[in-house]
Amino acid sequence: MLLSKLKGQAQRRLHDKRPLKFKYDLVVHKLIGLPDGVDEVVFAWIRGPKAQFTKPSTVKDHEATIGQPLHQVATLYRNTDGHFDKKEYQLKAQTVSRKRGVEKLSTIAKCDFDLAQYASCEGNNGQNMDIDLPISARGYPSGRITARVTVVCNWLKNYVADADMMTEALTDLTCGDSSIGGRSDNSEQDLSCFEQAGSQKNPAAPPGKITLAERIAQRRAQRETAQAEKGGPSLLSRTPPPPAEPGAPPTATASTSGG
Repeated sequence: MLLSKLKGQAQRRLHDKRPLKFKYDLVVHKLIGLPDGVDEVVFAWIRGPKAQFTKPSTVKDHEATIGQPLHQVATLYRNTDGHFDKKEYQLKAQTVSRKRGVEKLSTIAKCDFDLAQYASCEGNNGQNMDIDLPISARGYPSGRITARVTVVCNWLKNYVADADMMTEALTDLTCGDSSIGGRSDNSEQDLSCFEQAGSQKNPAAPPGKITLAERIAQRRAQRETAQAEKGGPSLLSRTPPPPAEPGAPPTATASTSGG
């Protein structure tokens, strides 16, 4: 019943709109405006089971220099007028705490991040920008954390669409329109179960328990990586340096999550 419903949803999308596959590289240069009491921070890029995390970075004078790239491959649907449907992920700034030898993440600030705003079949050499993440966690003063990033988008022209349409439908069903993060802000994420930064495994999942959506997403990630490598080197090799400190780059528009 569920698979039939998801298959029908995918077929309707394919019938009405053209699906295109894009590889996104998000280079996180630094976080600015971190509140008092935050000693270590992680930057996360999440949509349901598709999650990417930077390594923990030390905070000094309310700033954290990260300098790490994150990667996502996503299907976007293009309408007949050439515009793409909205495809929202979440960006999160998370504190790192350690208790009894176990590392845990707690979200202190977040915002929605629409991939459709940066989609282009011509590709780009990278857009430098500042993205504001409003502070949402209790116990911290109201304000915002600024993420200084570079966004690179590359159309995977020769990518073969197969079971990925089903995975996208599963991810959409898991996330919904208003709960893209996949968990509550008040909960904590256990980091002890993932081995390296940037892993596709969601650290929020208990060890030994993998959902159907996560299993499909992991298999898809392996295919996406292989096909992206066949398509040539990443545009990250041509990513421009981060913007100079004196000239503040334009601030990207990002809406806060309703969750």
